[in-house]
Amino acid sequence: MKYVVIILAILAVNQPSGATGLEIDSSKSHYGCLQISWKEIPIDGNGYFLYMDTLANFSTPRLAMQGMDKTTFISGLKSGKYFFKLTGAGEPQTVLAESSAIVRHDSISFAFKLFFLGAVVAGLTFIVVLSGKLQWRC
Repeated sequence: MKYVVIILAILAVNQPSGATGLEIDSSKSHYGCLQISWKEIPIDGNGYFLYMDTLANFSTPRLAMQGMDKTTFISGLKSGKYFFKLTGAGEPQTVLAESSAIVRHDSISFAFKLFFLGAVVAGLTFIVVLSGKLQWRC
């Protein structure tokens, strides 16, 4: 029984892990930035094309990246849902991987709330310092 478990563990480690998926790091998506990466996918040597669109059917695709890199950084995105597909440069009809991401910018009202909170803290600090200075003057 021990040997069966060991063999299954070895087989699980040697299985290809999601080689056809795009990994999207959306930790900075509230700034309008996305980092997209993928594992090595066999291609004909001409590189990759990464297309993006706001529609799932890619009726108006935009070329976001072309080359041999396996990671790209896209910035300047407006709020909304974006779809991505990866193709080989030699075979643009063959989709190697697809994914989507949502970009949401922080609202201006949130920025104003933080600004006023900072102003209140600075004002209170000024009052505490000023009152301490007046107290020690006597």
